[in-house]
Amino acid sequence: MKNDRKYTVMGNDGKEYGPVSDGQVREWIKDGRLERKSPVKPNDAKDWLFLEMLPEFKETLAAMARPKSAGWRSKIWLVIFFGLVLAGVVILALKQLKHL
Repeated sequence: MKNDRKYTVMGNDGKEYGPVSDGQVREWIKDGRLERKSPVKPNDAKDWLFLEMLPEFKETLAAMARPKSAGWRSKIWLVIFFGLVLAGVVILALKQLKHL
């Protein structure tokens, strides 16, 4: 079922934008132009609300709040780093044993 509700949003610059569709609001969320506490006024509401108060945007906001997974390259460098540290510890331990 298509949502025919329109929304006016308050930008960080203090200007009002809209009325726009729910799809446009979702795009602005994904683009980082809107966040949970962005003021929004649905066309059928008397007062401004925070975006997070509208159930139709909860899923999009939640998806944007999830931490991005570190790329495989950063994980490889982490393994290499700890491998080198471990190798250094082993070498130092062997040198100590040799001097005993």
